[in-house]
Amino acid sequence: MLTHPEFDVLAVISVHAPSFPLPAGCPANLVIPDEVENRMKMKDLPPIFEGGSLPLADSKTPRPNAAVDFTIESSRKFSKSNRLIVLAIGAGTHVASAILKDPTIVDRIRVFGMAFKNWADGGEEYNVLNDVKAWQVMLQSDVPVVVGIGDVARAATRVLS
Repeated sequence: MLTHPEFDVLAVISVHAPSFPLPAGCPANLVIPDEVENRMKMKDLPPIFEGGSLPLADSKTPRPNAAVDFTIESSRKFSKSNRLIVLAIGAGTHVASAILKDPTIVDRIRVFGMAFKNWADGGEEYNVLNDVKAWQVMLQSDVPVVVGIGDVARAATRVLS
């Protein structure tokens, strides 16, 4: 998707995961440019933001960072009839934080999230388990959420490798 001409990728935002040492957003942020540049052969990289290093502490308090602010500001150019598409293929912490920080964002974004392992068996997806409260915030808000399966992202990764 990053290289497809029909997609205007505004940014790439790193996220936390139990397999990353703290600050977890930082290692991903350092790896992403190399991955995008070398694996995808991209010369012009979109802005890359370090996301949060921890899941939400509760379902009412955002984890502020530059990724959250960028998402909110970028969404201001969009509307209910022309939404910014946010692809959440990791923990949804920054998306939920953006919703908590600026609840009006739900009228300007649509979230596509990877939320379960595979179609045949269902199964827990670690992206949701990495921040359950973030997914609760997203699903309890009025933001349109399209839930996808991890199989799709894993298949795309194999094709790109």
